[in-house]
Amino acid sequence: MEIKTRRIDDLLGEFPFVAAYFNDNNLPLEETAHSELTLEEYFARFDEEELEDKAIDIDLHYRQIGEFIKQMNAFLGREEDKVKTVTILPGTD
Repeated sequence: MEIKTRRIDDLLGEFPFVAAYFNDNNLPLEETAHSELTLEEYFARFDEEELEDKAIDIDLHYRQIGEFIKQMNAFLGREEDKVKTVTILPGTD
């Protein structure tokens, strides 16, 4: 999944817990203002001074958001490796 090009509202729709990542990292996320933006566009809206003041490392955030999604999916049991079917074969007593 290429996290940079995903729209924020798509991420929140698929992974609602991503809002917690933004809140925990003091990244403002107003529903109406940023929902149509991709993550790349969202981070591009910060000016250089704001990036320095808030110590925002954009590439680090891309990696951390991806890792956060992966860890939360594992915690919630939403991993892709889960069993989808079980076949029960007859046996003997």
